Amino acid sequence: MTTGIASKRARRFLSQNGKCFHCNKPMWERRIENMKSASVRLGINLGTHGWNKKMRDLRCTAEHLVPLAQGGSSRFENIVAAHLSCNSERGIRPVEDYKSELQSRSQPTGGG
Repeated sequence: MTTGIASKRARRFLSQNGKCFHCNKPMWERRIENMKSASVRLGINLGTHGWNKKMRDLRCTAEHLVPLAQGGSSRFENIVAAHLSCNSERGIRPVEDYKSELQSRSQPTGGG
């Protein structure tokens, strides 16, 4: 049985407890909740400036661990759920490299 990418994305969203594979922050999945309820859960006021970009960036996407461009497949084992912004920013870099980069960004810098 072939399962579509949207279904795989939603399954991964649930198995990851609604958190992005890369940054481990909350995201929303349009097959599971509507934008209004997601915005409340994520603390985004739909009436404020820039709300649509914030919601778009936090939307769940199907991320291919091994990118299709590098011979990866759309099999369930190669799919994780990630923010649109994390998925786009990672591009075709190795997952480990991107996660290390995110981790180093979140580390406080030395100084004084």
